Amino acid sequence: MGIGEIVVREFAREPEQERWFPQLFTLKVVLSVAVTISLIFVSLFAVSDSSIRIVIWILAIYFFIQSIREILGAFLTARQRMEYESILRILEAVILTGAGFLVLFTFPSIKNISWVYVLASSLTLGSLIIFFHRR
Repeated sequence: MGIGEIVVREFAREPEQERWFPQLFTLKVVLSVAVTISLIFVSLFAVSDSSIRIVIWILAIYFFIQSIREILGAFLTARQRMEYESILRILEAVILTGAGFLVLFTFPSIKNISWVYVLASSLTLGSLIIFFHRR
């Protein structure tokens, strides 16, 4: 939605603008919730197959988690701490690859692969929240 880019641009240019981060974070959460609810609502009418509808719901959750991770990552980028963002992206890729192969070889289905995306994204977001809490 462009909020991450605004955070990077404004916070990198003027670090005192960081006082607006709680408001921008709240805006991002509210907009992400609205989009997630909209995706779920539209899927009720747009898709007749219930298994596809469930996958859309799972991926809507993934979208929400990624949106929150994006705004926190933008804050790190604005502070020129891209190494932390890179570590988190690598962590997410490793989890996604490992869990993805495990699911593909044991319980192959599109629904299970969707849950792998949510798992990898959730673990990355959890790590990022712990990092923000400690720092």
